[in-house]
Amino acid sequence: MLILSNNVMSVGILPEKGGLISSIIYRDKEILYYNEPNIFSNERPKCGIPILFPSCGRCSDDKITIEGTEYKMPIHGFAHMVKWEIDDSAKNNEIKLTLNDSDFTHIYYPFHFTSNLIYRLEHNKLVGMFSCQNLDVKEMPFVFGIHPYFMVANTNDIEIFIDGQNYLDYEIGKMKQYSNPIMFHNDSEITHIYEKHIYENQITPIVFRDNKKNINIFITSEEYFSKILLWKSKNPNFICIEPWGGMPNALNTPYHKKLACGEIFKTAFSFEIQDKI
Repeated sequence: MLILSNNVMSVGILPEKGGLISSIIYRDKEILYYNEPNIFSNERPKCGIPILFPSCGRCSDDKITIEGTEYKMPIHGFAHMVKWEIDDSAKNNEIKLTLNDSDFTHIYYPFHFTSNLIYRLEHNKLVGMFSCQNLDVKEMPFVFGIHPYFMVANTNDIEIFIDGQNYLDYEIGKMKQYSNPIMFHNDSEITHIYEKHIYENQITPIVFRDNKKNINIFITSEEYFSKILLWKSKNPNFICIEPWGGMPNALNTPYHKKLACGEIFKTAFSFEIQDKI
């Protein structure tokens, strides 16, 4: 495990597990849900903050079609399945990881690419920066996202504020309206995809308020992350708030990012933690 730390926060990162953030500790309070048996199994990671690339969610029949050829695509892509290499060029208070295409990635995704993750600790804020370059001779489609599992003692203690108006109830395929704060009063499983309001030159953070821990977590993601998936399973120990760059199955639709030959894509996200006043 790689560690970033200062006198306020400590962050653990597992390059061998897809660059997963396994721990964020703020003033002795663990923020993330961690499942050690899952991490050391062959299952996809279901804790911490997995990286989602080149797909978010599940593709239709777990497949994508590129130039008439079908490729199997695991749920949330393959970036979480492979080891990211440590890049020694990182600056102080940073960890830099690199993932290049390989024979393994070509099983799922017939493109040459290089991608980087940089994690930087700034006092009470963890910043993540992702970049990807298309090294292929053809246009490269992809979707990028992150999948934070926030540890909670009781979902009744949680309030979430998302600047928007509508969400898709994914289980029934119906758009609904909502108002803040978003709260939970039962143990049922939910999968909601929120449409985040986008303002010119302004990024409004999602606020995750844990009234048990007396903290606010400000989740900021750039304009690229137009979808926010909120998932609460029947497991009462975590809630997921996931900034995504596209919908499930986006690679089989026109609604995904496309990189021209040689083009570089960059985006960023952050988690700032404050004591609740």
